[in-house]
Amino acid sequence: MTEIAVVHQLRRRVRVIAPALRRAPERTLLLEILLRKHPAIRAVRVVAELGSVAVHFDPVRMPVAHVLTLLDTVIGNLGRAPLPKAQTAVPGETREISVAIEGMTCASCAALIQLAVGRDPRVQAASVNYASETATITGGLDRSEVEKLVASLGYAARPMDSLAQRRQVIERERARLAESKRRALWAGALTLPVMIIGMAMPRSWPWKLVELALTAPVVLGAGRPFFDRAVKLARHRAANMDTLIAIGAGAAFGHSVASLLGRRHHLYFEAAAGIVAFVLLGRWLEERAKGKGRGRHSPADRPGTGHRHLWSRPASKWSCR
Repeated sequence: MTEIAVVHQLRRRVRVIAPALRRAPERTLLLEILLRKHPAIRAVRVVAELGSVAVHFDPVRMPVAHVLTLLDTVIGNLGRAPLPKAQTAVPGETREISVAIEGMTCASCAALIQLAVGRDPRVQAASVNYASETATITGGLDRSEVEKLVASLGYAARPMDSLAQRRQVIERERARLAESKRRALWAGALTLPVMIIGMAMPRSWPWKLVELALTAPVVLGAGRPFFDRAVKLARHRAANMDTLIAIGAGAAFGHSVASLLGRRHHLYFEAAAGIVAFVLLGRWLEERAKGKGRGRHSPADRPGTGHRHLWSRPASKWSCR
């Protein structure tokens, strides 16, 4: 190990110190994004001031020796890459703006937004929380500039200063959850027969046309948001989990259509539909769980944001005001 020093090691957790990451917040964010993409990595915590990296992982899928090798290789590559030139801070009034972020699908999305926003010379500090889907930006940007900056990355920033704005955010979350459920259910309903037909491997062409007819709405209809977000990110030379889903499902569907037109038997319609359907199901379950967690701390439940009842007891009677 040439780039890291192990300071703490357990069966499912390891912490290392990397000099290349010390006081290099951009490198730490990039490392966090890259590590979170690995299926065996459970959680990542990086402290840029110390150059410290703590990784929680699945030892069955990835032994600790492989984790250390991965860290050493990735950190070494990041350390050899030149850091972006520091931009001169723009003088002006400093304000703190909090917004709700829509469109994030994984923790890497939050890290990407934080990294991109933090590169603006007018931004002094940026923090994006994936669990609460909020961002706090401190600097010389006004709200409209923050919204444009976030929108350029393929996400949406919504104000949440007033009670009415917070309620709108909650209503949009509920609508998004309902839409997510609808997409997951009808995508699953169409995917199930495709999977059955695909596993049966019929040789007759009518059955293959049935597979195409069932798969097309799943990939091009229910899965369209994956392709839309992938295209938006590609325009800004960025990628996230939606990019991988779009590439995988798109490649399987495109190859199957080409094979069908060429009268070849190697079709993967069930793979294309299955990728989209299972991811949509996972996204719906995740959104529902996050919604329940946020519901316990809904803005409407905070002091001063809802109706209050004051009970008093004059003499021997209870009254409500």
